[in-house]
Amino acid sequence: MDISAEIQQQYYKRIHSYLLNYKPGEKRWKIDNCMDGAKKRKLTVAYIMNHVRVCGGVKIIFEHTQRLVERGHDVYIVSHAARPDWFDLKAEFITVPPQFSRVQYVSEDVDIIVCTVADQLPECFLLSNKPVVMFEQGDTYIFEFEKNPPGKKEYFAKLWSIPVPVFGVSKVLVDTLQRHLGVQGTIIHNALDPNIYYPRAEHSNPSKPAILFVGREDVPFKGIQDVRKALEIVRESGRAFDEVWVTQVKPKSSFEGKLYVDPSQAELGNIYRMCDIYVSGSYYESFSLPPLEAMACGCAVVSTDNEGVLEYAQHGVNCLLGKVGDPGSLAQRIIELIDDQQKREYLVQNGYQTAARFNWNNIMSQWEDYLGAIVQNWETGRYPGLLIKRLPSRLSQQEAIRIIQDAVSRMEEEYCLWLFEGEALSDSDVERIRHILSHSLSSIYALQVQYSKDIPEHPVARLENRIFKRHSIVSDVSDLSQSMVIPVQLEGVGDSCFLPDWLRETRLQYSRGDYEGIIVHLKSRYAALSQDDKPVAVKWLALALMEKDRLTDCMDVLSKAMQSFPSYSDLSYLLGRVLLFAGDVKRAEMCFKLAKTSGTAALFKEYFHDMEKICSMYLQ
Repeated sequence: MDISAEIQQQYYKRIHSYLLNYKPGEKRWKIDNCMDGAKKRKLTVAYIMNHVRVCGGVKIIFEHTQRLVERGHDVYIVSHAARPDWFDLKAEFITVPPQFSRVQYVSEDVDIIVCTVADQLPECFLLSNKPVVMFEQGDTYIFEFEKNPPGKKEYFAKLWSIPVPVFGVSKVLVDTLQRHLGVQGTIIHNALDPNIYYPRAEHSNPSKPAILFVGREDVPFKGIQDVRKALEIVRESGRAFDEVWVTQVKPKSSFEGKLYVDPSQAELGNIYRMCDIYVSGSYYESFSLPPLEAMACGCAVVSTDNEGVLEYAQHGVNCLLGKVGDPGSLAQRIIELIDDQQKREYLVQNGYQTAARFNWNNIMSQWEDYLGAIVQNWETGRYPGLLIKRLPSRLSQQEAIRIIQDAVSRMEEEYCLWLFEGEALSDSDVERIRHILSHSLSSIYALQVQYSKDIPEHPVARLENRIFKRHSIVSDVSDLSQSMVIPVQLEGVGDSCFLPDWLRETRLQYSRGDYEGIIVHLKSRYAALSQDDKPVAVKWLALALMEKDRLTDCMDVLSKAMQSFPSYSDLSYLLGRVLLFAGDVKRAEMCFKLAKTSGTAALFKEYFHDMEKICSMYLQ
């Protein structure tokens, strides 16, 4: 079993549940307004990345980080991937274990977080107390939105309605986001590294030109098959040329020309300069980099007339354009350039001028201004009214519901946060709560409430609904299915009115030492519990079995449950304890190491607090 993959799957399942319950507010960031009066300042910026494999999108993000560092800013790249060896990064690279959220590794001194893929938005927006922006380069599902099934359309719509500033690399991308998802974006163009993409020393205008194309054949929208068909048509016309193909992975189809698989960036620049004509067959692009790179290196460009390349391409001026999905039209354009060296040279010279416009100094000045303005706006933002009230101790759940419902029906503030006597939150925690509440994501929010006395020497934390919106209907304070979790921890005093009835009863039985009662109670209730409640119930059942010295039964229960809930580290930790009592030290150590690696199971309704610390007691 791939434990790490399962842990990550469980995490994103939780993130998906946030989206299912997401209720977008009306607040929208206005970038132009943010710019008013913004002053330049040194920033600390964190870029969140899903992968760092060689591709145009990753290259652009790395270029962002390089330029920001050169401008005096501190930059982190945070990813589950290992530091890449194909790009000489100046930014600090942080590799996060797959079972942990990347946001947990974002330093407290960070001023702003940049998401580079939309599925990072819930994680960054909900689990951080920093401003978040979205830098989008154009995923396939955006351009092919109508091909998505209804469920995915709804998912993407909720994903993109999280109210953060959105930046797209081209007008066509920003327009597409607006059309399909109702997202207003700001254009921040891509640019080229002049140390890699620069003109060739001389042009020989050979009669047998080298024709280059770039892309993977297994990515349909790149149109590689169309390009190869076009070149076949050209060859059948009797024209002579050499074929050159650059691809990130070795193709499965046969190819008799020069093949370059995953070249370095410096090598790629040299390949462009060795070639005379560059051909792109893309069906769509947000901002097509390879044709622009080819222009910068002295290739005459032929491309389909996809909207992304039209960001800079002009037919007959700096390139020749064929039709999308029409190899014959591409072949005709290629033949024009083979037959007319003067036209080829004309396009090359204009291509140099076009590429020069996309200069990193200009682009990064804009980006730097935007980031600084957003940070300034965040620091001076206004929050909704938040009333903090205290509940009497030892309430029944029905009494708590009555008190809370009465308060949210009468109060003037937009939200009410409920504490018991003896509980307190720091000013910084209240500020974090206010930041999240300002976007009206939900009517009910849960906090992570810690209890130090429920289980001896094992502090536990539970998710409890503690924040309710004005005029909301409060019918079950223990139901977390409609809640959003705010990553703020509260030291609880022991009241249980926010817990579901099965857990309240179990907790009471455990405090009285009625372990046999727990075993009977949980076995009778287990089948009816939700999937979120079941792993917590198994933990309490295991605790009761351990107290009754039923070690064999306990091992059996925990071993089976770990197959269903491998990311719930409380179970592997308890199995380690049982194995240790049984004298199986080697297997116990394996369980403790697994639990420590998995980390605190903060994505479940209840979990042992600081798993690393309690496992370290048993690991040397």
